[in-house]
Amino acid sequence: MKLLLKNLTWVSDGERYTADVRIEGEKIVEVGERLFPKQADKVVRLDNHYLYCGLTNSHDHLEMNLYPPSGTPPYHNYTEWARDVYKPNESPVKEIEKIPIKYRFLWGGIKNLISGVTTVVHHNPWRSSLGVRFPVRVLKKYAWAHSLAFEKKL
Repeated sequence: MKLLLKNLTWVSDGERYTADVRIEGEKIVEVGERLFPKQADKVVRLDNHYLYCGLTNSHDHLEMNLYPPSGTPPYHNYTEWARDVYKPNESPVKEIEKIPIKYRFLWGGIKNLISGVTTVVHHNPWRSSLGVRFPVRVLKKYAWAHSLAFEKKL
């Protein structure tokens, strides 16, 4: 995809800038004032809009973003919390688990995107529905362990 973002504003090192930004694929390839569209560029005017860097969510369970807050804090540590909230056969978890996982993933992706996140480290096994046309980038090539206290084999 080729994009030309016109009249976009951002702040860097305390200075405010307004210019055009050309994007090809996933990379910014040119920044400048009054850039002209090239063939196949989709031009988007962004007067009075700001550019921010995307955030990285380094720990998410994308399919669990539909769960409401649960448990009875405060807790002394995460193992105490996990033992309190892990109730897969009780409401509302049992009803949420009936929703197809691709939709639960999508909900988690949209929730992250709305929060300014563009990259997620999904803390459960990667699935193909997290790839093409997903609202945020989900890292695929990394190793993970659920937690040191609960993981049998690191």
